[in-house]
Amino acid sequence: MKIALFNYSSSGLFHYSASLVNALVELEEVSQIIFFTSQENNTELINPHRKLTVIAQDAPHSLLPLLRWCLNPMKQHRTKQALHELQPNIIHINDTFPVYLFHYFTLRKYPIIFTQHDPSIHAGDSHSLPTRMIQKYLQKISAKVLVHGDILKKDLMKNLKIGPDKITVVPMGNFSILIKNKKRDIAAIPRSILFFGRIVNYKGLDVLLNSLVMLQEEKRAFQLIIAGPGDITKYQESLRKIKHKTIDNYFIPEEKVSSYFE
Repeated sequence: MKIALFNYSSSGLFHYSASLVNALVELEEVSQIIFFTSQENNTELINPHRKLTVIAQDAPHSLLPLLRWCLNPMKQHRTKQALHELQPNIIHINDTFPVYLFHYFTLRKYPIIFTQHDPSIHAGDSHSLPTRMIQKYLQKISAKVLVHGDILKKDLMKNLKIGPDKITVVPMGNFSILIKNKKRDIAAIPRSILFFGRIVNYKGLDVLLNSLVMLQEEKRAFQLIIAGPGDITKYQESLRKIKHKTIDNYFIPEEKVSSYFE
């Protein structure tokens, strides 16, 4: 089986896709994989393998440069050429980059699987309308839509009217990829609790902080680490109650991500 896998997005979506690629190349029935991604992502997380070709393109992660890249026919020719040469049995799309709209006539030649991580657009997410439109487009052209839980399947069926036969539930998998290059000089912090990623309402930081206040009242020892961008103003009252904490309230560069998970 020959697979073309796409993920240009950064952070968690890239970590997920890199983990998936590392697992797929170990399957006997997989003979060849091409992984299309952005050169802004940390491709060192991907294990080199004779079956695998990584095409890291200069796909920007900011909106206007991204649209210019999508509309540049010279930039997109490489993708079309690579797919034509591979003739994949499956194309697997793991994100909602607008570039897939421009590859419609190429993509439709092959069976497509679309992994939809968030069937419902979360409140406060930027670019929610374009994201919803691209999701619907990918749902329509895909032979299968993958989700990571039965609740998400029900969400797709109820709110987006997708038939149950088109949806497959698969486990999320683990993210041990983030400590594959573990640094021996970094000591683990005993009883540490890490909140990692964007600080937005649906992530549940308020639930975590309320729980930790309760633990502290029970004289339980812990060290809280918050690492990620976002507005923490509404959480300040709870944060003041927690004695032992580290707050890195900014975007964590890719090269520093693994140190937090260690």
